[in-house]
Amino acid sequence: MIVPELVGVSKPVTGSKAQQRRAAAKANQKDRPTRPIREQESEINGIPLAASRDRVFALVIDVFIAFLIFGFGSQILAQSLANSRAKVSVAAVKVLSDALDGQKKIADSASKDASKAADLLSEAKKGTDKQRISDAEKANSKAKDKKVAAAIEFKKQDKNYFKERDSLILPYVRTSYVILGALLLVIFVVPSALWGRSPGKAARKLRLTNLDGSPCGWSGALKHYGLVIGAVVGSGVVITLYAQLFWIVLLFGVSSFTRSPTRQGWHDRIAKTRVVQG
Repeated sequence: MIVPELVGVSKPVTGSKAQQRRAAAKANQKDRPTRPIREQESEINGIPLAASRDRVFALVIDVFIAFLIFGFGSQILAQSLANSRAKVSVAAVKVLSDALDGQKKIADSASKDASKAADLLSEAKKGTDKQRISDAEKANSKAKDKKVAAAIEFKKQDKNYFKERDSLILPYVRTSYVILGALLLVIFVVPSALWGRSPGKAARKLRLTNLDGSPCGWSGALKHYGLVIGAVVGSGVVITLYAQLFWIVLLFGVSSFTRSPTRQGWHDRIAKTRVVQG
């Protein structure tokens, strides 16, 4: 008699259909060849690639410089442009601001009056004078209506203030983005094209090169930094108020060299550049 277990015949899978499918998938997975793990490259043509730690420090320095110039500089420059070229616009924003402050005072006063009316009604109800209670109820109702109306008007003016302010100031904010973007190109592209070093790379003794380790030159430097700075400026001009969200995504892509076997970020792959030691 032939015993199935002794000749390699597997036992039929029992259980639900879902369990059978999982068992079949597990068996198929065992038979699949494992993919070879790609080791992280360490050099190109004998030139050591930059260590991820050094690149992270260099990136932090460069991002900090860009943030100071682009983040704070855009606000100062936009306000300066507005003050020097559009005094009418600045005056209009001041009028809107003053009107909003005035409505805020009205709303606060109405809220205080409503609170006082409520206290008077509560005090009147402790007694038996019906006329006094009736007058207090009317005063309380009137104060509540005034409070609600003042609050609605304040919200309306508050929304209108920001809308009008943005429509007056945003053109100057966009202009400041373009000007500061050009300044960032000078700060990062020029030294990278001449010496292969941005401020951060110079601090960590790193160099930007082509794929073969040769100097990146003007073309490589412009592609490497122009792509990133162009995306920052473009998002600031197009989606001004929500550009920061895009910048976070962009920073994730730029820092992807820490997860790449070739130690290249998204911008490195597009520009066909590498970062090496020395």
